[in-house]
Amino acid sequence: HTGDANITADTDVTLNNDVSANNSVDIEAGNNIDHTAGNNIAAGNDVRLDAPGTITIDGTIGSGTPIGADIEIGQDGAVADGAVVINGQMAADDDVLIDATNVTLNNDVISDSDGGADDIEITTTGTVNQTAGTLNSQTGGIMIDAGGAVTARDMRSTGGNQLGAQGTLPGGNVAITVSGTSVTLPDTAAPNINSTGGNVEVVATAGDIDLSRIDAPGQTVYLEAASAGSGIDDNNAAAVNITANRLEARADARIGDTNDNVLNNPGD
Repeated sequence: HTGDANITADTDVTLNNDVSANNSVDIEAGNNIDHTAGNNIAAGNDVRLDAPGTITIDGTIGSGTPIGADIEIGQDGAVADGAVVINGQMAADDDVLIDATNVTLNNDVISDSDGGADDIEITTTGTVNQTAGTLNSQTGGIMIDAGGAVTARDMRSTGGNQLGAQGTLPGGNVAITVSGTSVTLPDTAAPNINSTGGNVEVVATAGDIDLSRIDAPGQTVYLEAASAGSGIDDNNAAAVNITANRLEARADARIGDTNDNVLNNPGD
């Protein structure tokens, strides 16, 4: 398509073919959007998806050639946010912005493919669950701001401190910030968070941090689980949890060692 590609439906939108535009792709549904496997969305500018039901991405967005500007999901303030399920890879030259009730990540999400220090930002009223794939912002930053529990499996950034902190410890910007009612970094035998250019922050606002591995060589890592009874618990047995120049950790109840014994109990 030589200009914009605009698709609007009162109920569902099902994409059974490729969608391509020299400029922007804008898809809005009254209920669900289903982007089926084997099909790609390509655009020289933005890709925008909005639906109050569920947006399911089984196909790809920006396969081969990343989207020329932003991928924006749930950014239209006139359309209520729904759930987002990402099963196909997404790649953009600029930002990837997702607002939703709940987000499930089963494949790669890539921002900043043109080296402009552009970010991945995910904001939810509910959960964020990364079961597979990588969040890779390249020289940009990564922010997860969840109203529910977060599981973060693989997040990577080489960017600097360009995102506002969500907790009380940093006192300035960070490169990767993850906040949820609880935060789980599962034991994958590889870093869950890898930041080589800026600081990392993980905040549990109402529960625990289950900590496996954060690699931030030369940087500072901030861990905060300060609500009543909350702690920071080891989640990868005897393996290394943190590689960094500096660690600042705050918990109400406990900061655990490899056997989940209490090293520091601020309540004592």
